[in-house]
Amino acid sequence: MSKLISVISTCYNEELNILECYQKVKELFKKNRLNYEHIFVDNNSNDNTKKIIEDICNKDKNVKAIFNAKNYGPFLSNFNALKLTNGDYVIVNYASDMQDPVEKIDELLKKIDEGYDVVYAVKKSIQDNFFLTKCRRIFYFLVNKFSDNPNPENANEFMCVTKKIIVEIKDSNDYFPYIRGYFGKLTDNIGHIYFDRNKRINGKSKNNYFNLYTQAINGLISTMSKPIRALSLFSFITVLSSTLLMMYILFSRIFLQEIAPKGITFLSMIILFFFSFIMLLLSLILEYLIAIHEQTRFKNRVFIEKKINF
Repeated sequence: MSKLISVISTCYNEELNILECYQKVKELFKKNRLNYEHIFVDNNSNDNTKKIIEDICNKDKNVKAIFNAKNYGPFLSNFNALKLTNGDYVIVNYASDMQDPVEKIDELLKKIDEGYDVVYAVKKSIQDNFFLTKCRRIFYFLVNKFSDNPNPENANEFMCVTKKIIVEIKDSNDYFPYIRGYFGKLTDNIGHIYFDRNKRINGKSKNNYFNLYTQAINGLISTMSKPIRALSLFSFITVLSSTLLMMYILFSRIFLQEIAPKGITFLSMIILFFFSFIMLLLSLILEYLIAIHEQTRFKNRVFIEKKINF
């Protein structure tokens, strides 16, 4: 394979893992004789991470560095780095904690070479606690049930995409990009590989429960349009049904008074009519909000403090 491969590794306070991450990626590409660039994206670490990356860059020109001026979070930082890649194929994020097996990069490259635009690495098993595992399953169930686009369960940003996909996102400035769901909006030409995820060896995850909750809510907002459409359809049917019932009631009270609904039945029909009408108006407002959301959320840019080897 003569193509250039870009590998992005996001990091924040990963001084215990950076050097090993670099060495593992280097060994893999040296073994397979592939051209590559390894881009470390630091989210303004306050430990020794920056210094280690700078030392690596000074010794190895295949390694590039992006130092953000502040912590923009993993998604926006990763998304911005994608725009700076030069590769024909891009490993979206081989995280510096190395929980994703490095040898699976080779499998991703072989799979995408079959002609796919995107290849997801799907985790067969995750070493999380019981509560977190159940929450993940509920999240993916909701996303896949209500999204118009494919979102593989237990896939994260450890994936491979082609250069033409990267070109499509270069002008996007999404303030909180849900990357794993982003590419499904661009193409259905998607492949998968499967693997068992490793346990973190050094350090602790920087994602707490609040961060995971925030990311999950963003993922749902970014992908779920079907519930709003279903609400609109339900409201329309309810308005139509209650209108027909109101017409029947008015007709029967004028011409068939002996069998016309009276008392609480008549009052219930009126309440149903106005309730369903209000629901229809709210659903239409939500439709407009979705459209506005799609147009206005792409407004944030990452301020890069320093770049090396670009």
